Amino acid sequence: MNNYLNKNGLQDNLNLELLHFGYASVNKEWHGQAVRSQTSRLYFIKSGSFFIIDADGIRTDFNEGGIYLIPSGYSYIYGCESENEHYFFHIRLYGFDKMDILGRFKKSIFCKIKPDFDRLAKYIDFSSATASLVIKSEIYRALSEISINYSGIFNMPIYSKEVGEAISYISCHLKAHLTVSEIASAINLANSTLSAKFKREVKMSVGEYVDYRVILTAMQMLISSQKSISEISCLLGFCDQFYFSRRFKKRYGICPQEFRKIKNVF
Repeated sequence: MNNYLNKNGLQDNLNLELLHFGYASVNKEWHGQAVRSQTSRLYFIKSGSFFIIDADGIRTDFNEGGIYLIPSGYSYIYGCESENEHYFFHIRLYGFDKMDILGRFKKSIFCKIKPDFDRLAKYIDFSSATASLVIKSEIYRALSEISINYSGIFNMPIYSKEVGEAISYISCHLKAHLTVSEIASAINLANSTLSAKFKREVKMSVGEYVDYRVILTAMQMLISSQKSISEISCLLGFCDQFYFSRRFKKRYGICPQEFRKIKNVF
């Protein structure tokens, strides 16, 4: 069988990455804009409400007692007209190719189950393994409900053996200067064949995918590590910090320094 994911049993290999979470109590002074949100965001609304307005001018209210998902890549403004308490979770749900499955949604999603606020309140401020498991179990419960109602969105892509091997090589040798030629040589494939198959199956070129993975890794480092911008730039193979900053800003709309400052705002 030539199907890479089925052959390796990876078609159901879902991973949940919890990048940032917490509790927030806000009022009408809380407002701002998110441009191409870099992570998917899950909100459990404890009291009151807040709203978002997307690029088409459509307003969605996040109301008390509800669970709401904002997919990655979504642009919107947000605000609060009175007072609001909520738990927030910045997440990525991905499979073998590391691409956020939740980013396939084109709008915010309401989840019909009720949050267990008592459970969240008990564990939200702890860093133990138990707290992590409890919090992730609440997230999985919400995502499972969303998956039931939007099952097609959660279908895992099936890649050919060659494209699967290319993705694996990229994951193991991720650098900004990684080329089609190097990848093709490593998996014994012609450059043109790899480029055509990759574009057809992944829906982006090899270069675009490498760029996506490199800048995504940089974003994750900015969130979860204390490494300097210069260290991150060097680790990912950029020739200098300023070129790295330009590449980061081109994809995410802000430079790495600004991203690190505002990552916890919303």
